[in-house]
Amino acid sequence: MVFGEFVAMIPPQWSSRGISEYREFRLTGHAYQTPHAEDPDQEIWLVDYDPSWPQQFEDFATTLRALLGPNALARIEHYGSTAIPGMVAEPVLDVLLEPCSFAEARPRLLTLLGDPNWEYWDSGHVTLVKRKHPHGWRTHRVDMAPRGSVIWRALALRDYLRSSASAAAEYAALKIRMAEVYPYDREGYVEGKTPFLETTTAKALADREIGPGWQDTGAAEGPPLQDT
Repeated sequence: MVFGEFVAMIPPQWSSRGISEYREFRLTGHAYQTPHAEDPDQEIWLVDYDPSWPQQFEDFATTLRALLGPNALARIEHYGSTAIPGMVAEPVLDVLLEPCSFAEARPRLLTLLGDPNWEYWDSGHVTLVKRKHPHGWRTHRVDMAPRGSVIWRALALRDYLRSSASAAAEYAALKIRMAEVYPYDREGYVEGKTPFLETTTAKALADREIGPGWQDTGAAEGPPLQDT
């Protein structure tokens, strides 16, 4: 797990060129524990749709805009299951950011790590996760990725499930079934949903003109599509 990043000047003896120069560093850490039934990273906790989730997103989006600055974001989107009315979901707000300047927005976003409840996940782009308390249940996930990254396809999935009651009902039933089969196995739960997510996302992309920010550019940057 990656906790943070920084740039520092290294002494000449550390450099193959024998000169002082700046290098990028990542702070990492690893934890090992015995799996048990109360592990928030493994236990699947689905709840009924909460009508307050859209307002929770708007409130959090206001906080992020204040943190990053008024002109830092091209857009901010609520995605994942909590963004689909009526959908059962793990109570985690998934937020997707498109920065105007990745280099400028990234260090500002990373200041969230000053709160011990936030974690940095190594996902191929910037992913921050907030928990109720360290090692506790997740409450927020923030992904910041440039336009064209594969994660933006999640908006196509979101919009399709918002517009298709039958597809949304099928997905809800699948989630409940996978949670029953894999109640303490997140990997199994995710793998059980993956064929539906991939097929439905492909259908969503084919059924409509792909909009800016989540178009297929041929560069599969970022992690596989996933949804809470």
